[in-house]
Amino acid sequence: MRDVELYQQLLGLVAPWTVGCVELSVEGERVDIRAIAMDMWPPYISSTLRHVPGARDKIVFDPCHIMSNMNEAVDEVREARASRAPGPGR
Repeated sequence: MRDVELYQQLLGLVAPWTVGCVELSVEGERVDIRAIAMDMWPPYISSTLRHVPGARDKIVFDPCHIMSNMNEAVDEVREARASRAPGPGR
């Protein structure tokens, strides 16, 4: 089992469980946010965009998550091409 799958299971992010929204509240207080570092999980992004003025220009994605997503995409392409390649046993 890959780390991502393990973390998803531990956090209850695989079927039948899902998380639709993460709420951020700073009611009554003024907070000067210059940058917001996060992973690329859609509920984090949507909540931040909804609650932080100018968030679109402040979100910074974690390089580890970017590379993890890139590696998964490369693996998918490599596996798809290998399954179509002519050769013994294909």
